[in-house]
Amino acid sequence: GKGFEFWDNDLVADAGGDASSFSNGIILGKLLKIKDTLNCSWWEARFRARATADRNEPNRNNIDTIDGIHWCKENGFGIINVANAIAYTGDIPLDPYRRRIGDVGSLTLTRAEDYISIAYDEITNATSYEVQMETDGEWIDYTESTYTWTEKGTYKFRYRGKMVDPDNGNIEYSEWAEGTAVITMTPGTITVTNSNYTDNSITIQAIQDCSDYEIFRKVGGSNFIKLTTSGLTHTDADTVNFIYHYRYRGYNRYNNVYSEWSEEAVIRGMPLFQKLSIVVKEQI
Repeated sequence: GKGFEFWDNDLVADAGGDASSFSNGIILGKLLKIKDTLNCSWWEARFRARATADRNEPNRNNIDTIDGIHWCKENGFGIINVANAIAYTGDIPLDPYRRRIGDVGSLTLTRAEDYISIAYDEITNATSYEVQMETDGEWIDYTESTYTWTEKGTYKFRYRGKMVDPDNGNIEYSEWAEGTAVITMTPGTITVTNSNYTDNSITIQAIQDCSDYEIFRKVGGSNFIKLTTSGLTHTDADTVNFIYHYRYRGYNRYNNVYSEWSEEAVIRGMPLFQKLSIVVKEQI
């Protein structure tokens, strides 16, 4: 027949009469010898046989190349040379006939006000997924789609796909893909300006992962006091003739976590001018 993988001598037909369809047992026996000697897979045994087969047939006509090895429709890859196949040291490609899991995708961590949302790309042929979180230097299985954080720090997650082959039950895993969320709650800057000559206008920068803010004020040499505001702006009226210090911090009302203090901003209130009285005396 034509279009086969290997051929061998027919031990049934008369000498000189070759009918390769009767040599299947010999071919199988040679492949089994390679497989058992190396304790390898059927595919590795087949590829070794392909790569090292004897190809000296007088009617050989190479018409195709498979895995870099010449193939002939009359003679396949050739006649298996067991010794050479076992001694073969070249690379063995992946089995093209076996179902395989695809490449791992990306793990995306999205931060909300009090939690981290975990999402990942699908992986070709994966039948399930594993997600883990790093805790105290160890990776621990994590089965939820969100994680509620309770303190500032670095949170690491990873995932991989798992494939159970429905044909033979073999299990294969993809590589791991990691994602990192860093909760710093780093304060920004305070902008203070004098307005209307008597008022201080305060604007603070928003802090990621904070829901509310606390602005503190100190006048002269007094202590800082908390202002009654939780937004990003505040106005102090009647600030003349005094030096004002401001600082702020953010906090997360859901997790009760505070940021560090910002740098202080200092501004001097506009001086208050007294009335100037001018008396003009007529000179006699």
